[in-house]
Amino acid sequence: MNASDHVAQARARKMADALALGINEAFISHLVEHFYEAIRADEMLGPIFGAKVSDWPHHLARMKDFWASIMLESGRFSGNPMRVGSLYGMRHSLRLRRTSKLRTGFATRRSESAKAC
Repeated sequence: MNASDHVAQARARKMADALALGINEAFISHLVEHFYEAIRADEMLGPIFGAKVSDWPHHLARMKDFWASIMLESGRFSGNPMRVGSLYGMRHSLRLRRTSKLRTGFATRRSESAKAC
């Protein structure tokens, strides 16, 4: 058996295992749709993703292709889903929002404590 045959057999086993667990195209679609629905509704993460993703149907289709490639060895996805620039921007935005939220919460609690005294 050559390396190419070994890879093909490993991919076939991986797909069979995934399908046996109920991981199929419908499962992946449901997972991606509900994950991003929760992200978009999240008070902190929603605006960050909203600023980065302008075409949600295209993004969701790409993410479904990505996860199908990972879980089912579909080979439909090509590209780099973890571009360093966009990840840094999202992490930076999240850090700023978290810091701002903490400051706002602290100021509110400090104000409420002052009124109580």
